Amino acid sequence: MRASTRTPGDSHPDVTSTVSETADLATERSGRTIRRIALGLFAVLVMLGLTGSLGVRSATVGAGPTNGLRIELTYARVARPALAVPFRLVVSQPGGFDDAVEVRIDREWMESFDENGVSPEPDAATTEGSDLVWTFDPPPGVVFTLSLDTRIEPGVQWKREGTTTVTSGDRRLSVAHTMWVLP
Repeated sequence: MRASTRTPGDSHPDVTSTVSETADLATERSGRTIRRIALGLFAVLVMLGLTGSLGVRSATVGAGPTNGLRIELTYARVARPALAVPFRLVVSQPGGFDDAVEVRIDREWMESFDENGVSPEPDAATTEGSDLVWTFDPPPGVVFTLSLDTRIEPGVQWKREGTTTVTSGDRRLSVAHTMWVLP
């Protein structure tokens, strides 16, 4: 299609120009500024991604000793949906374990994950109120390690808070943990 322009004596009044109208200078500057800001934000996101800042970051919390019992939990402090995340609970008891080890975790916290496996498998599992309760027979040795193979559920976003409580005999310890799931 050929571009044409109308002149005052033109016999084709329905023909229009393909040349766009120019906006005023203030509108053009405003549009340019908005584009520059948007490109800057994209550049920041790319840099954060390249440095690994948007990936999984873990934290470790501990409690004890209480009558020798000590716990240490490594978990995802910051994560993104569908990524594998750490959850490792280490329970130590000098002299070994005479009693079963009970691990309680908030069900709401656990529902944030697509659980692929628990190692070792609990000898008994149930729910009590808002807690998932796993019971393990007295483990051999002085250290018991519980690991979960998990990924963040794809629809999970924002802040998740939980508590993990370990009981062995008359000894009981709890640790609180908070995870942020970035979009």
